[in-house]
Amino acid sequence: MHRGTGKPCLSQKAKDGTVWVEEDIGMPSAVANHSCFTAQAGPTESAKRKITSVFQSFLCLLDLGMLQTIRKCTVHQARRTEPDWNLAIHELMALISILFVRAIMCPVGAIWIAGQKAFWCQ
Repeated sequence: MHRGTGKPCLSQKAKDGTVWVEEDIGMPSAVANHSCFTAQAGPTESAKRKITSVFQSFLCLLDLGMLQTIRKCTVHQARRTEPDWNLAIHELMALISILFVRAIMCPVGAIWIAGQKAFWCQ
């Protein structure tokens, strides 16, 4: 029975034993009420104390290990056609930063099509 309506409840059982129950739209469930997110928006107090620069906030998104892996794979791929090609970590961070800024400034996102005349949004 649906909660509070007295109507029969439709349910199906999956092969793995999961039971799917159809619920009325707009009926608040006990689980939904229990799992409401009540925290304040924005950084935590710990983050406010520990992240004191733009560089530190950048490294929260991509740590040095991730950047080194991206660099290593990029250099490996580029050297298949150009043996002397290289990329420094700071150059990679600059490129990623530009892509982040472009994604923020342009509603379409940070998509760059090869041969495109203008990199920045029009």
